[in-house]
Amino acid sequence: DHELLNRNPAAIFLAMPCWRPDRPGASYNNSPTAVWFDAPADAWDYKEGYWSIYNCTPGLSLTPGMVFNIFVLTA
Repeated sequence: DHELLNRNPAAIFLAMPCWRPDRPGASYNNSPTAVWFDAPADAWDYKEGYWSIYNCTPGLSLTPGMVFNIFVLTA
């Protein structure tokens, strides 16, 4: 949830897993990830107008406590 990403399907950004052992219950994602924009006109109704990070490994979900660094590129 960020003002430069929300409702911006053309946003350019990097999403990288971050290890945060200082956070109780923190976990690290070793699997490849991808990002997806839920466009209002598409067939999916997950969270319209927002980006999501998901695991590319079948059957392996992101778990609570995973942290990602997000770097948004601006012009």
